Amino acid sequence: NIGEMNNYYSPQSVPVTTFPFEYDVRHHGSMFLDYDQGLENGFLLSQIGLSAIMTFKSGHRYTRLSQEGFGCGGTTVWNWPLVSLLDPRSENPIESRNTSQTPWVINLDLQFRKQFLIEGVEVEMYVNILNVLNRKNVLNVYPLTGDPRADGWLGSQLSSMYESMPRYLE
Repeated sequence: NIGEMNNYYSPQSVPVTTFPFEYDVRHHGSMFLDYDQGLENGFLLSQIGLSAIMTFKSGHRYTRLSQEGFGCGGTTVWNWPLVSLLDPRSENPIESRNTSQTPWVINLDLQFRKQFLIEGVEVEMYVNILNVLNRKNVLNVYPLTGDPRADGWLGSQLSSMYESMPRYLE
């Protein structure tokens, strides 16, 4: 019956929640600036150049997890941060899928150049300065804490049995 088929594919049966994928990086770009000086400014200031390369991208998506009920099974100090990746049954999300985002990644590199003519041979000297902003870009975070340095182990109930070991918390 055609009427029964139309009811099966009604608008209520279509999923209404969308979420971004883990590899979703919405903004990504780079800028390049290059300046070269000719021969007209004397020996020291002639034939110099400056290049700058700036790259940037927004962070990727991830889902924050709760420590409630986390760590069932074979969780130890060695596999704590990876349990949710190894076994998705241990996930306990505290938000919609892929709602959180890692920080932006920004990098700026510079290059200074100087050309010399030595006995008919053109010689170019250059200096590369990488990561001029000295920015420590975060590439990934732990889903339990949202922090790139802390995996949440020391704050968990499972770590209490290891605290009695000598030099464990140092």
